Amino acid sequence: MTTSQFPRDGAGEGDQPRHAPARALGPAPTTGNPEQAQAPSLLDGGPAPALELSGLGDALVRAARAQDSGTLCWVGSGGRTETFGYPRLLGDARRMLAALRAAGAVPGEKIILQIGDAPQALAAFWACVLGGFLPLPVAAHKGAEGSGEAADLLHRVWCGYGRPRVITGEGQEIAPATAADPRWSAAGLGEAGALLAHPPDRAHHRPDLDDPALLLLTSGSTGVPKAVVLSHRNMLSRSAADIRSNGLSRASRTVNWMPLDHVGGLVMFHVRDVVLGCHQVHVRTDRVLQDPLRWLEVIDQHRADTTWAPGFAFRLVTEQAARLHGRRWDLSCLRAVMNGGEPVRAPVVRAFLGLLAPYGLPRTAMRPGWGMSETSGGVADCEFTAAAAAGAERYVSVGRPQPGTAVRVVDGADAVVEQGTTGRLQVTGASVTGGYHGRRRNDRRDFTPDGWLRTGDLGFVRDGLLTVTGRADDTIRLGGATYHGHEIEAAVEQLGCVEPTFTVAGPVGAPGGEELAVFFHPRSGDTAPEDAAEAVRAHIRRCFGAEVRHVVPVGREDVPKTGIGKLRRARMRQRFERDQADNGGSSMAPASTPPPSARQAQPASTIDFWFDYTCPFSLLARHVVAEATEGTRARMVWHPFELRPEGLAGPAFSQEVWENAVLPLARRVGVEIDSRPPAPVPVTRLAFQGLQYALESGSEDGYCDSVFSAYFAEHQDIADIATLTDIAREAGLDPEDFRSQAVSLRLADRHRAALERSEAAVKIIPTMVVGARRIEGVPSREQIARLVGD
Repeated sequence: MTTSQFPRDGAGEGDQPRHAPARALGPAPTTGNPEQAQAPSLLDGGPAPALELSGLGDALVRAARAQDSGTLCWVGSGGRTETFGYPRLLGDARRMLAALRAAGAVPGEKIILQIGDAPQALAAFWACVLGGFLPLPVAAHKGAEGSGEAADLLHRVWCGYGRPRVITGEGQEIAPATAADPRWSAAGLGEAGALLAHPPDRAHHRPDLDDPALLLLTSGSTGVPKAVVLSHRNMLSRSAADIRSNGLSRASRTVNWMPLDHVGGLVMFHVRDVVLGCHQVHVRTDRVLQDPLRWLEVIDQHRADTTWAPGFAFRLVTEQAARLHGRRWDLSCLRAVMNGGEPVRAPVVRAFLGLLAPYGLPRTAMRPGWGMSETSGGVADCEFTAAAAAGAERYVSVGRPQPGTAVRVVDGADAVVEQGTTGRLQVTGASVTGGYHGRRRNDRRDFTPDGWLRTGDLGFVRDGLLTVTGRADDTIRLGGATYHGHEIEAAVEQLGCVEPTFTVAGPVGAPGGEELAVFFHPRSGDTAPEDAAEAVRAHIRRCFGAEVRHVVPVGREDVPKTGIGKLRRARMRQRFERDQADNGGSSMAPASTPPPSARQAQPASTIDFWFDYTCPFSLLARHVVAEATEGTRARMVWHPFELRPEGLAGPAFSQEVWENAVLPLARRVGVEIDSRPPAPVPVTRLAFQGLQYALESGSEDGYCDSVFSAYFAEHQDIADIATLTDIAREAGLDPEDFRSQAVSLRLADRHRAALERSEAAVKIIPTMVVGARRIEGVPSREQIARLVGD
């Protein structure tokens, strides 16, 4: 029996480093201050504010009881406005709490919320908070890719998270596959409006501040999205820090148009505003995307002082300049326009401020900032500076971290770099998540050994301020320098023949490595798509000194976006690479191609994966597949294989083999792994019987990832039922039932049968089969991306 496949170059079949290292971006602009340059790139916002509340539920109760609290306002897609107070929100939450308890829900239980009506969605969220349940909001409105997208997302999340209970909104579409599942009848709790018929339950769960309080799905995946776990402390700490940093109070008045399943809408604005008890307005997202000027109308109408949007939204407003004539807005009320979620473009900000200055918008109102779902929203911001406004900056600073948060910039070995050096951004603090659902807390894949979250962003510190340059996986070399995709997109959108906010630029796989591809939507007019493409090529040649092989005009519907309108770059890349493979290397179809919603749906790809928990190449292959399929419908089917059924007292690999084969490949695929092989090698039978239990609830991905992490990163004994029970708990499985079932004859027999099938099917571990293609060893990302479909 071959224990592991050793490709000749140690890299699997054609694996290449996907992106240039962070340092390829070069140093940040110099400061002229030698002492500053020698300082470490570490910024600390100071101690977190002391928390006045013992849990999120207390914030709602306090706001409902206060005599001077503001009101909540919901503006629907048709412009219908509904206004209500905090006492009603608390009352509705208590009615839903009664309904959930009557259905048998218990503290700690996940409950999916897919509700389009904001008042009902908020009531359901707070019902979960008051009952100690764990809400998992799912987007309720169709996205850009078809009317069935919301139903499909619900199905994937419901199956991927163990088929928990679900509350839906009125008329919410349920996918046929969901309705046909025999477990749906017990899981579906009905529509949110019907749950309000119960009498209110005033007995609230008393949580610990570090208890999980919310699961937030990450965006951009058509598989099962990861869920960020946020605790009561995370969200309360972030709210308190924002209130202090930006001078907010109960008298504040805010406007949000991001969805209430998004960290910006739900946590950064709604939860914070409940803590304040202030006046808050929420506008349905598609109403603003259809007409960006409606955002400004609502601000004027409600005399809002605080709002926010991702960077693309400011360009949408400036594109409407011709429609501003005759408007009587008074925007002098705005103190803070938060600009985050995407790289901040100084020219766009200057155009936005200049366009609205006649309507009273203060030039000091723009606040570039940085944050993510994993930090409970924005945790750094500052005023848009005079230097940035003058156009001198390639990037725009996002300021200093708020109280309770620290950031640092490090090199590839997690060593803090000097100020002025571009590196990888890491964050820690009271508002930072402990990890993702189904993974162990502070999992080494996501956190450094000393507890800092790896954000995936690049940036630098200069003069005590943080600047985020872009994503680490969104860089490409042009003309001898390294740029982020968003910089190329901004340059392309300077052309009059290009429709703004529909440009995607980034690396795509090619036989000789990676090449730049630019996808753009031609603006309607006299310019033919092929002439517009040539104009794009010429402009990139002038701006970056480089030739671009792939310049592809596409239709609006061909540009994948999230529910809030942000570009899904990874999905565009995968679609292009698949089309390249299908068409023998020809480019993606031009703009006349029917949109994805009009094409025949591609079936989900199945990746059969034979593996062993103690095989490092299995760990590396899993990592490659997970990254390569992030934006696809691909589903991994796990097949167990016990390489060493009796275990080993020592390591399975010599130090020489480990250093010459395992470590170089781990570095190439971006997995941190210890410099010495783990020992002893445990008996894996119980871990695999636990897999059979996880398969029954659809939680196998999270369970297997946690077993890998426990063995390779945390050196735990995965032959120990106590260790496996802890893993099961973190994967969302019932720990007591798992503990009893994992050792049962039923699962032992099931594992034995699976093992027999595996031994008849493969001889090398790991092995993958995708369609008719068989891959032995660790594949490259490009291989997997070509083989799977959306």
